[in-house]
Amino acid sequence: MLLLRSGAPGAALFALFLFVSASAWAQPPDAAADPDPAADAADTAPAGDATDSAGDAADPAGDATDPAGDATDPAGASTTPPSDLDTMVVTVPGTGRTRFDVIQGTNVLEGEALLREISPTLGDTLQRQPGITSTGFVQGSSRPVIRGLDGPRIRVLNNGLGTFDASVTSPDHQPAVEPLLMERVEVVRGAGTLRFGGNAVGGLVNVIDGRIPTQVPEKHYDVKLGGSYGSNANDAAGAAAVDLGAGQFVFHGEGFVRDTDDYRVPGRARSDKLIRFNGGPEIPEPRGELENTDLRDHYGGALGGSWVFGGGYLGGSWTTKQSNYGVSTLIEHGEEEHGHEEEHGHEDEHGEEEHGPARIDMEQERFDFAGEWNRDLGPFDQASFAFGRGSYRHQELEGDEVATTFTNRAWEGRFELQQAPIGALDGLVGVQFVQRDFEASGVEAFIPRNETFQFGIFAVERYRVGPFDLEGGLRYEYTTVEADSRKRTFNAFSFSTGASWSPDEDWLLGLSFSRTERAPIAEELFSDGPHLATFGFEIGDSGLDKEIGWGLEGTIRKRVGPVTGSLNLFYNPFQDFIFQQFTGEEEDGLAVRQYVQQDAYFWGGELELEWVAWEGDCMTAVFDTGLDYVRGRGEDQDLPRIPPFRARFGAEARSRYVDGRVEVWHVTKQDQTGPFEFPTDRYTFLNASVVVRPLPDRQDFSIVLEGRNLTNEEARNHVSFTKEILPMAGRDIRLSARVRF
Repeated sequence: MLLLRSGAPGAALFALFLFVSASAWAQPPDAAADPDPAADAADTAPAGDATDSAGDAADPAGDATDPAGDATDPAGASTTPPSDLDTMVVTVPGTGRTRFDVIQGTNVLEGEALLREISPTLGDTLQRQPGITSTGFVQGSSRPVIRGLDGPRIRVLNNGLGTFDASVTSPDHQPAVEPLLMERVEVVRGAGTLRFGGNAVGGLVNVIDGRIPTQVPEKHYDVKLGGSYGSNANDAAGAAAVDLGAGQFVFHGEGFVRDTDDYRVPGRARSDKLIRFNGGPEIPEPRGELENTDLRDHYGGALGGSWVFGGGYLGGSWTTKQSNYGVSTLIEHGEEEHGHEEEHGHEDEHGEEEHGPARIDMEQERFDFAGEWNRDLGPFDQASFAFGRGSYRHQELEGDEVATTFTNRAWEGRFELQQAPIGALDGLVGVQFVQRDFEASGVEAFIPRNETFQFGIFAVERYRVGPFDLEGGLRYEYTTVEADSRKRTFNAFSFSTGASWSPDEDWLLGLSFSRTERAPIAEELFSDGPHLATFGFEIGDSGLDKEIGWGLEGTIRKRVGPVTGSLNLFYNPFQDFIFQQFTGEEEDGLAVRQYVQQDAYFWGGELELEWVAWEGDCMTAVFDTGLDYVRGRGEDQDLPRIPPFRARFGAEARSRYVDGRVEVWHVTKQDQTGPFEFPTDRYTFLNASVVVRPLPDRQDFSIVLEGRNLTNEEARNHVSFTKEILPMAGRDIRLSARVRF
């Protein structure tokens, strides 16, 4: 219990001991003499597992790799289970790379596992994955946080290209991807993602949605329907996608719609700590249903098509999305608490003129083109390209009045050549271009119009010899950032290297090291104004230098036997780490936050274990656990908004027609806080779910009934800027379904 309360350094040693001892304890006595470990894998895999020869790991459309799933969800949803290590990871360069092979920590969500995770936003959909939390702003907006890093250190991709939105600028800005239409989501944790640049130093999330088809459907058509309903906020959503083939051509169309009411919480909106610090409530405290947290007019779709030929494909798509969502009556330009955080989070009132509730009205349009050519090209055997151009705008409304308008016009292009294998050596080389023109105008224009251009060239190589797998990569990146006649130019050099050893087919031990240079983004350089959504007056520093991050990560994995799982331990020191530092001053009644540089470090790890305790003809009983922890500290202070230690314990019964699961998710108190930051109390969620397969021979027809936070526990997300005024949602009963034919 001391470990759970403190999140002490002993967590890493405890996780290592638990992983190795559990695996050894559950290993069958004659395992070493087993002549066919692959047969054991198939035998121990429950119905629909990725190790099942009839499973969906090879399904390019993203069917379930494990109908049962493995929840790491404080809200009751599932994730890809640790035994599902043979799932392909297409975001990582190389041929035939699986989760078992990749040295860095990865997660892949698809099929039923993804269906059980679906929430209105990308961050909330992914926050139950090990090592991943969410900015947790409101129902309309949240972004993933990986190992305590967010914003410009986490790249969110849509089919390998940027999302062309404004979500990096502020946590109240919605990432322009739709969870309901996602076929597959791949998460690569940690550094070493040189293929996608210095802004992926903390990791990346790649959303794959199939809007550009890569193959003609076997039956000349492919239809997917899905929907969900959540009781907490009357969250109703539906989506449909269709592919139609005609000879060598295939056409794609899709659409979605979502509508939610205000969400409900167990108690008061404001935390007891905040109320006490402010000397007691001065206005009636909102309870239960929180006004202006709804999501309206949220819809969109895409049209696409491809020419598919013997050596590859060439295609394009057009996508549109619109959304209108509230950011709570407690976050507006009138009589609200604006978060002047003094002495552990003092939230001072700012503004006397009353305005309407604050909302965001967002729209985006983008065009994408992609192609692949598989031919003998001398030293290469495949060429591929992707290009996207997006136009994004959102207006921040005070009632019916437009207070601030943000626009982002951007494009990105990639060209890659995959090297033909030379013995045991393979790899790829590529170039990347990114252009961004960003502008904010109005009341909350805290950053001037700015332009960013980035060019990168990279190479990644992999060499396999016997039980050893060696890999390495290099990247050069040129960046210019310009605003108000001020221009900064950066040259960044990054590299990564790693090695893994598989003493047999069941085990892998890996170690990776990287050094990544990241150029500061425009918000860090040129911000100068009020940012009410995050309760501060933000000031950039145009003299900031490059941020240099090192990454050291060790991995142990086991994929066959009664106990399977993975353990990742990491240590990431930074030189000239860029973050917002409270100065103790006020501007316009808001606490001033200055972007500064300071050496810092992050360390921690993730553990996933699954034990198949009993396996019969009709049912399999499984127990699982998951732990994740991260510690972030600067030279003389703890860093703000670092996730606390989390632990999950689950029990599951799996069968051909029905799976049932109960789990407990415990999140510890976070009292290692930055200056002017409140600690956050611990909480425990009880979750349960049932998966029904009316046609078990078809893995593309599933119904999921789940209960999230069944005890209606009050909880606050320490990572969120709004944790003191917007708690996490209360009890939620969700029904989701999908069918494909």
